Amino acid sequence: MSRNSNMISQNINVIKDIFNISDSESDKWSNTNSTATSINDGFSSQQILLLEPEFEEKGIHNCPQLFRQQFPTYDDFKKLVTQPISVNEIVRMANLEQHDAQTNEATEEWLTARKILNVVQRISGSTFGGIVGMNKYCSSQKSLMNYLWPSFTGNQMTAYGNHHEDDCEAAFDLYNQQRVKNKEIDCNNFVLVDFKISHFGIILDALKPHLGYSPDGMLTEFWRHNNGRTKVVYKLTEYKCPWSRRKFKLQDLTKKIDDLYPQNCIKHTNLVLPVPESYYCQMQLGMTMFQQYLTRSEAINTKHTTIEKDTIDCDAVDCDTTYCAECMFVVWAPPETTTSAIKIFPNRQKNAIFVSSKLGTIEITKVSYNKEFASKMLKTATQWWSHEYLPLAYEKGCGLLQTNEISTTKNIIDILL
Repeated sequence: MSRNSNMISQNINVIKDIFNISDSESDKWSNTNSTATSINDGFSSQQILLLEPEFEEKGIHNCPQLFRQQFPTYDDFKKLVTQPISVNEIVRMANLEQHDAQTNEATEEWLTARKILNVVQRISGSTFGGIVGMNKYCSSQKSLMNYLWPSFTGNQMTAYGNHHEDDCEAAFDLYNQQRVKNKEIDCNNFVLVDFKISHFGIILDALKPHLGYSPDGMLTEFWRHNNGRTKVVYKLTEYKCPWSRRKFKLQDLTKKIDDLYPQNCIKHTNLVLPVPESYYCQMQLGMTMFQQYLTRSEAINTKHTTIEKDTIDCDAVDCDTTYCAECMFVVWAPPETTTSAIKIFPNRQKNAIFVSSKLGTIEITKVSYNKEFASKMLKTATQWWSHEYLPLAYEKGCGLLQTNEISTTKNIIDILL
């Protein structure tokens, strides 16, 4: 999405307190000329070796000789790409712009961030479902091929989706404005008084560098009770603009279809939702990572989640906080009206709502965090990354794999000797 919104404002001192980082160690992280950086992320002390600049310039990932020079053994390679990530790096990654504001193309910095040292791909929201066998278009075996020999660069369907993500968010923003205007009341008699939609680059986990999640947005809701209590609720947002609904009309809901995406029985759960399984997996990964990120980094509140003090005091002792227990799955279809009226109505199965306005028709499904499901899928994906993908990534770097090959009978040790 091409947005000029400010990225996350981070209070580094607070984050260092959370992770128990000393000033001297923090200074070392910012020294990019050093090839060995000592970090203490609050869990362990490690030595992280950084690639020399000339390796990046020459393209180490495309030159077996340079690759072997940097990673003499598989153990060296594995140790380096699985090192914990410094807090400064997590902050920097979260502040990246995903798309160029002028061209709407993905920024080179963000694309690079999706890899570790630009040689190993992270597990992302878009690839998670295929890796764990919950994407009808992509198996774990095909995921290996896509990771080792990426070839897909997009088509008219993905271009359409990317182009209209801002339209989807605009329609969602209008809906939330209406909620505030109507003084929406929740089940505990809190009144919605304001909201914000924030944007991030890529969210990382300090101890799980193989994971990376780039959200479409984060909705922050601000609520107040008549007894004076307040609460802040963070919700992940995911926007989809399916090519198949580019000619959608409201009357189609009664004549042809029930939802913008078909109802699906989500495997490994008892849920039926108008959400494809791969997107359900994507959101579970996102909520898992955001919960970890937000709870360890209260400092992000300085810009992205606070509002005017006369509206709500987020720093008050009696202010409750909920971290990404839900994701708002928002599916957009083009507008067919120019009137300012907003029409809100449930879908036939009563598990989503439609919002129709001059900005388009959106279907909103609330997807709850499923800790058991997320933990099981993350374990499966991590095993795939560690035991299937990573060894082959090393073989490819050493020049042992032929193009589009995802297995080898060659002995790495023999080759390197």
